[in-house]
Parts: sequence; structure tokens; C-alpha cells
Amino acid sequence: MLRSLKTFQVPSSSDLPEMASPTPTSDPVTASPTPTVSDPIVASDRPDKPIMGNIVSLSRDDWSAWTGGKPAPGWVGLDPSAADDITSPNQLRPVHASASQKGYNFRRTGMTTLFTQASSLVDFQNAVWDHLVDCGMDTIAYLPDPESASVMTNVVRSHSRYTVATAKTLSSQQILRYDKYDKSNDLAATKFLLSSLDPALMSKIKEKMDDDDSFHVVWLQLIKTIQSTSIERFEDLKAAIKARHPSQYAGENLEALAADYRKDARELTTAGQYDHNLTHTMLKTFLLAGGAGNEDFRFPLRSTKQKLDQALLDIGYKEKSGAHAHMVAEKLTFQDICRQAEDAYRTQFDRKEWPPASHAPDVRAPSATFGNVAAAPTGITRAEVLTLIQSQPSGAETTTKKGNCHKCGKPGHWANKCPELNRKSGSSSSSGSRQDRTNKHKSWRTIPPLPGTGNSKKVKDKTFNWCEKCRRWTVTHTTATHTGGDRRPPAPAPSPRANLSMLAPDPSVWMFDFPVKPNITSPPRSLLNLMRGANPWLLFALSLAICAFVPNLVTLAIYLASAIPCALRAK
Repeated sequence: MLRSLKTFQVPSSSDLPEMASPTPTSDPVTASPTPTVSDPIVASDRPDKPIMGNIVSLSRDDWSAWTGGKPAPGWVGLDPSAADDITSPNQLRPVHASASQKGYNFRRTGMTTLFTQASSLVDFQNAVWDHLVDCGMDTIAYLPDPESASVMTNVVRSHSRYTVATAKTLSSQQILRYDKYDKSNDLAATKFLLSSLDPALMSKIKEKMDDDDSFHVVWLQLIKTIQSTSIERFEDLKAAIKARHPSQYAGENLEALAADYRKDARELTTAGQYDHNLTHTMLKTFLLAGGAGNEDFRFPLRSTKQKLDQALLDIGYKEKSGAHAHMVAEKLTFQDICRQAEDAYRTQFDRKEWPPASHAPDVRAPSATFGNVAAAPTGITRAEVLTLIQSQPSGAETTTKKGNCHKCGKPGHWANKCPELNRKSGSSSSSGSRQDRTNKHKSWRTIPPLPGTGNSKKVKDKTFNWCEKCRRWTVTHTTATHTGGDRRPPAPAPSPRANLSMLAPDPSVWMFDFPVKPNITSPPRSLLNLMRGANPWLLFALSLAICAFVPNLVTLAIYLASAIPCALRAK
């Protein structure tokens, strides 16, 4: 196997950009006397064994060192979990000067696509780590964990656990144990990182760097420039997890939702800020997806929710490490929950049974930013969200019109909304009458004269008269001498809306008779005949007396009073 490695050559110089060859003092690997390519390798030229690597025989007389892998605590060698053989030919550190130079230039050459502050940090982080592993430089990306010096942690992936200050302190002690291979790898990794940045961003990082900063410090300076590592950021990540909703993703794509959950949860986990109650929030959000009545999707998740509820009660008294171990054993971590929801979603989606994906696409669907607002934890209901969506202006209304105004020649508006029109109309009439504003786009021949200005005027030595029947200015006749038809518009028809002035003035039209059944019976006819001949004043006095002294006979008093008109007519 080792003989076959001779065919894996490092990239030729034609495949790399032209770069100045490093001087022997700048590369510790080439600090020793450089043998020529044709010189035979003898036992005395066998390379030194790296602390973080080993020596491999490429042929009977050809040896090469290799580096790479997770370091053991104390920087005494590779961790037992690290591979004991090379996995990439770029891990080799050849003895020959030309091969060593080409390999070093390859390791330090930056990416083709430069990283900017608007780029994806996750993608860039993965690309940096892949390059370090492929070139055997991943060892120098480890530092002792801030909480335990017996644990070595990857700074590239777990940058949330470190600050620039802690990285400076830890790396200053670790660099003292570096051999020449580690120093070369640290220098090449730092140059690779800087040359992979946008020039503007690289200038910001270099302004904050010291000459003796290690790769760890430079990487954390970059992270600090791009995003904050404060407690406020972690609280924002927790709020983002709680605010997400399936409706924010096209077709309620749970794979995209789970990917966002995992990205935020991993950053919180590496920073020691993750709360397992957030896993409960994720599961409840997944249960909101799938449309109404989709029990085939929700049933297995509800079973998982019952287990998760019980597990959260069980870990309430445990420390963070014990709680995490319990959730891992029960397979109730955020990775497990996201994986289960994705599997259930993908099963229905592949069968074309996922209801949200079968709906016709909404041309007025909200943007991603609007979705964040819609799902914000403010108690807003789904109906209110839909109302907000429908109230948004259409695409035609929000599209920015391109081109210049045909009135003033300036961009940003069309002639019908040109500010020059308002200036001209304001200067021509200080009164700003409604007639001026209405007729600003009409020909002057059809604009009637203002009251008190007369019915004739001169324009370019011609006398124009206003004809009320023609509704225009003319040089041929006036209203009195008009001989044609009447062009005046007909009087507008009355508005069909309700108008109180059109109601009948007689209020009796609003009144009607309806029978009322009396609560008392009419007095006997004989009594009425008797009272009809009585003195009306006597009847009136008798009614008052009954009302005043015998309240129980008020009804009788009323009968007597009702007979007074009859008595008057009889008189």
C-alpha cells in the first residue's frame, strides 16, 4: 500500500497560482540543507518524526513525514481516536525542496470564492475544516476546552465556546510545545484563512491581529467581526427557534425547517446555552404542519411528545451533563426529533400525500422576512396573518419603475406624478382651486373662465369668446350667437343612495294603526247613558275625589272622566 502512495503527487506548480517561493527561514520544514531531487535518500536523511503524525515509507529509500488528526491533551501526540495512517496524500511532508515548496503553497492558497460578511458562515466553516483535514493541518485547530483542560476541542466548529481573550491565553501555552511541523501548519493555515477572505474583510482582521497570533486567534477574530458571541446573541437564537412556523416555508417544507433548527441548536449546544425545553418547542411546531386532519403524520409525533414530556420532568433535577446523557439515551435530542419529523414528512411527500404541497402556489405568498413577522410570538392568529397577506400591495404596485420622467428628465417617477406639475400649477394660481387641479391636464380651450374674469380673452393677437353651449373658447361666435346643438352635459341623475331630503315631508306616513286589546272591560251601556245626561263638572269633581281619597277606585274615576265629553255634547 505504501508503494502505491508514490503515485499520489501533490499538485504541480502549473495548477497553482504564481507565488513567491518561501525562504528557508519562513518555512521550518525547509530550514535544513535542501537535497536536490536527484540526490539519493540515505538513512541519515530520514525525516524527523512529527509529534502529531508519523513517518511513512514511500519506497525502499524514500521516506516522508505526515501530519493530521485530533491531538491528545498536553500536546504529547495524537489522540487514540485519531487515524494511525494517512487518508490524503496532501498530509505528506516530503523532504525534497521542490515537492515541499509545492505542498506548502497548496496548503496556504486560499479558496477561489472569497468569503464576505454576507456569505454563509456555516458553508465557509465547513469548507475551512475540510481543507485543514485534507492537508493534515486540523491538529493545530484544537485547543484545551475552557471547562476542562483534559478535553481538546475543535475551535473551528466549536467557536462559540471561546472568546478571543481565552484563545490567546490557551494558544500561547500550547504553541510552546509545537515542533517544526506544527509551526509550519499553523502558519500555512493562517495564510490560507486570510487569503480566503474578501479584501475589505481581510483588512479588518489584519488590523486586529498581532504578529504572533495563532490560527485559533485569527479564526475567532473573524467570528467576532461577523457575529456576536454575547449572551444576547444566544437569546436571539432561542427566540428564533420559538418563532419559527411551518407556514414560513414553501409547501411547509419540514426538511428546510429542521435544517434551520439544527443550525441554531448546534451553536447553542457548543456554547453550553442549549435548553432541552427548546426541543419540546420544535416538536410542537412540527405538529402544526401537514394540514388539518393529517393524523397519519401527527400520530407518531404525538407518541414521541408524550415521551419527551416525561423525559423533561425526569431531568429537572439533573445537571447539564446528566440531562444531556439522559436525552441521548432516550433518543429525544433535537437531532432525533428533527430526524423523525423529516422522515414522516418525506414519506408523505414522496407519496404525494402531503396536503400543503398539493395546493396551488400563491402568487401573493409572503416573503421569508414577512413570515418571521407572521410567526413572531405576539399572539397573532392565523386569520390575522392571512388578512395581512391580502392587504399587501400586488407585485405590479410594488415594482420600481425604471427610466426617466418624460416631463423633467429625472429618474424615480413618471410624468403623471412629476413634481414639476405641482410647482407649475401652484405658481399659476395662488388660490389652488379645485378647478385648477382638476383641469391641469386639459387643453385651455375647454377650461371655462373663472367667475368675474369675463367671457373673452386674447391669445396670440386673436380674440376668443367662451361659448357656454359649445363648452369651449372659439373665435367664431359667442353663447348668444351659437347656432348648433347644445353640447352641455346633461344634469346628473340623482344618487341612488338614501337621502333624507327625498323622504315624504308628512310624518304620518311613518305611522300606522294597530289594534290594542284593552286590559279592562268597557263600562256598561246603561251607566254611560246615565252619565251622558249628568253635569260634566260634577263628573270631573267626582273623578278627582275618587282618585284622591279612594286610590283603589282609580279605574272608576277614569270611567267617569271618559264620560265628560259625552256630557258636554249632550249639553
